Amino acid sequence: MALALLAVVPAFFISHPSNATVFKYYIIVSVMIVLAASWLCERKGWKTCQKVVTVALLLMLATTFLYQYKGRLKDLALDHKVQSWNAFHYVLGTKYFDELGYFDLYNAVILADTELEKPIFTKRNVPKVRDMYTYGFISRSTALTRARAEGVRRRFSDERWQLFKEDIQAIQTQRSPRRWAGPLRDRGFNPSPAWLIIHRPLLNAVDIRNPTTLQLLCSVELLLYVLTILIAWWAFGLRATLVGALWICLYHGNDRLLVGNYFHYDWLVLTVAAVALYHKGHPIAAAPILAYAAMMRGFPGLLALHPALCWLRDVVRLKMPARRYTVFLTALGLSCILMIALGSTTARGPGAWMEWKQKIEIHSANHIKSANRVGIGRLSVFDYSKGRAYVSSKKRAELIQRNKTAYHAGAALLLALTALAMLRRDDHTGMLLGFAAIFAMLILSRYYVSVWALLFTLPALDRRRRGNLIVSLYMFLLPAIYYAQLIYKSDMRQWYTYYTFNVGMLVLFLGLILYFLLQDLTWLRTRNRQKKQ
Repeated sequence: MALALLAVVPAFFISHPSNATVFKYYIIVSVMIVLAASWLCERKGWKTCQKVVTVALLLMLATTFLYQYKGRLKDLALDHKVQSWNAFHYVLGTKYFDELGYFDLYNAVILADTELEKPIFTKRNVPKVRDMYTYGFISRSTALTRARAEGVRRRFSDERWQLFKEDIQAIQTQRSPRRWAGPLRDRGFNPSPAWLIIHRPLLNAVDIRNPTTLQLLCSVELLLYVLTILIAWWAFGLRATLVGALWICLYHGNDRLLVGNYFHYDWLVLTVAAVALYHKGHPIAAAPILAYAAMMRGFPGLLALHPALCWLRDVVRLKMPARRYTVFLTALGLSCILMIALGSTTARGPGAWMEWKQKIEIHSANHIKSANRVGIGRLSVFDYSKGRAYVSSKKRAELIQRNKTAYHAGAALLLALTALAMLRRDDHTGMLLGFAAIFAMLILSRYYVSVWALLFTLPALDRRRRGNLIVSLYMFLLPAIYYAQLIYKSDMRQWYTYYTFNVGMLVLFLGLILYFLLQDLTWLRTRNRQKKQ
């Protein structure tokens, strides 16, 4: 216990390291020592030490979270730093979806900017923008020509066009004029029409030209984080909640993304709430929450794979499926139908879903080539014959084609093993194994992996068992390796660091799945032996 405290205490008295990577690496090492001490306390039955461990975890969580603010403690109630990159896409893309849909945001803002008194999206500041139809890059002048040729201005009423220009100005002020090239080279506005159900009327009802309003909207996530912690505490206990929250704060995929965004992590509170309610025996309440998360972001829907497989298994065996599976899946399906209907109420009607489908197909084809993505498909963007990664987009595309067969075979094998491991698991464990299915089937943006903090709540990982210690330490080891690569190899690119992380996650999921399959094999052998006797 003394070693754990010696590792933790310096974090609160030393000055903040100038390098955030070093700071997080140090905290992760401290957390790993505390987790080892916690496991020892459980094994020995030292209840007093467990209280000290809880306090240590709380202190480290507070230190890590406050470090995100870099001394801006006075802004905890109102975050004055709006993440302009996020607000540009999520606020403007949502508010003006009726006029712009999924493909014309960039062209429209270039056109509107030319009518402002002091244009910012100039050739000097924004030489190129991304073409949403191809994901290639076009010049600013080409984007402007397209906007005029396609009649973007005519889609707006005079009042809406004026408001659009003023809203652009309000968000432009949140970022240096010379730093706008990045946002306009992004992959655009991608949430499904289900996202618009709440946010489109909300953003059209408030005045984002008022800086305070925009700041408040981009501070709501602080309340969502508190809500997430309370829900997890209620369902899984304080220790698992603190450890999961620490992992989210220390995980490298959340770097500079946790604060100042417009509902960037709403899917996190929804997914945690759905899993928590399902775990506590409330499938009817969990279903619509998971449905909304799935219809907005897609990937949470695979958490319903376990109840679906169990329901199908019982039907094949000519047995009556468990009522909780039937109720959950029925409520989930009806909720998804409702979301589709509500998402069709924009001016673009049901066609909004087809437009989104087209956009996501383009997005997915390009997504795999990015450096900081997570999924088994990310492992195909690597030259195994030469043991290296490439920055060249052309080279990456060639590698994807070369490794395509191996990628699909590996993904299919992992998915099949996951499905087998799910069949005899309890409801909570089976639902969380859906993360392995997500890893096998999808390529995720790095911050979506935050929800894998729920793996710390696996009931099979009892705090007194070695499995808990091994998995917990391994989960923290992965970001530690990432930071160590950056610290000790200054030229280490994301192509290599995220490749290492993906390999590590594959090992974790395979380890969990094989552990459960070995349990099943042992059970089968015992049953057969008993039958013979």
